[in-house]
Amino acid sequence: MRARINYIDIVRGIAAMLVLFQHYMENSYDFFIHTGEEYINFGLFGVIVFFIISGFVIPFSVQKRFDLKTFVKKRILRIYPAYLFVFLLCLFLGFFIKIPYYRNLLQSDTSNTIIFNLLLIQEYVKIPSVLGVSWTLSLEFFWYFMFSLFFFKYGNNANKLIKGSSVFIILIALLSFLVEKRLPLGRFLLIHFAVIGYYCFENYLKKKQNFKRTILIQVLVFNFALFIGFYYFQHKTISYFCELLSWNLAYIFFFLFYFYFDYLRNKTMEYLGKISYSVYLLHTPVYLLYKYYFGKVSGLEIILVTAICIVFSALSYHYIEEPFVALGRRKIGLNKNKVV
Repeated sequence: MRARINYIDIVRGIAAMLVLFQHYMENSYDFFIHTGEEYINFGLFGVIVFFIISGFVIPFSVQKRFDLKTFVKKRILRIYPAYLFVFLLCLFLGFFIKIPYYRNLLQSDTSNTIIFNLLLIQEYVKIPSVLGVSWTLSLEFFWYFMFSLFFFKYGNNANKLIKGSSVFIILIALLSFLVEKRLPLGRFLLIHFAVIGYYCFENYLKKKQNFKRTILIQVLVFNFALFIGFYYFQHKTISYFCELLSWNLAYIFFFLFYFYFDYLRNKTMEYLGKISYSVYLLHTPVYLLYKYYFGKVSGLEIILVTAICIVFSALSYHYIEEPFVALGRRKIGLNKNKVV
């Protein structure tokens, strides 16, 4: 098996740039806020793709052997050091540089804001997020937890997991409808999309019977949940049409690469895929820092800020992400090039 799956890096790089694009544009142009709420949200698109990829690459990393304790340590070393670095950067920008966004967040209930953000549970205790994208990291850790328990008990059996996850999504949507209470179906769907990614990885290893049929059935499953979560119950900001388009296009986008463009090679986009996690974490602090010193960001300045973000993300990747990932791998002798 190849140490890296190149097109996965390309897809991940594109997803990261879409999240950056959405956030930069809506912070620079008011009309883009409306576009991202009513028609298509490229940030949501990117996050959805990230979760499919996460489902794909996590089982890739445990093919030789699976040890629960080792898996947990590796996942923490993969995710948390870069998050901690950027979180501390945000605190510095708030306390010392006095950037308004971070300063205002930290002015009231400072200790709880810091503690719960460090634990990545701020959303669940109604504490504002210092780093806006961090809400996805708690879901990512939940996916790791679910995958590790499932893999520990059943081994590589994505068929069983995707069936169980599909039934759960349908039941939770029906429950939401029956009790007349809007449940966070979007959050559940992100985990379900990680399961779909896991199923795709097993098919990558060994072609499955009825694979395409299962993938098409998933379209019905997640669109049913979207109908209940965003049409029957109205979201307070994002329209049903926007959710429908963003989720379905993200799904199609991934499978276009999976089925038809898996041969693609592009070193620039592959590198963006490698540094995508740092891009994801750093793009907002970089934007706000630039805006603080130079004023409103617009036009060609967006390209400049994007370039600055990529430079700092590359430094973060090489000097924070890579050393901690290498630390986790040295303990168990893994291939240094393996996708995680």
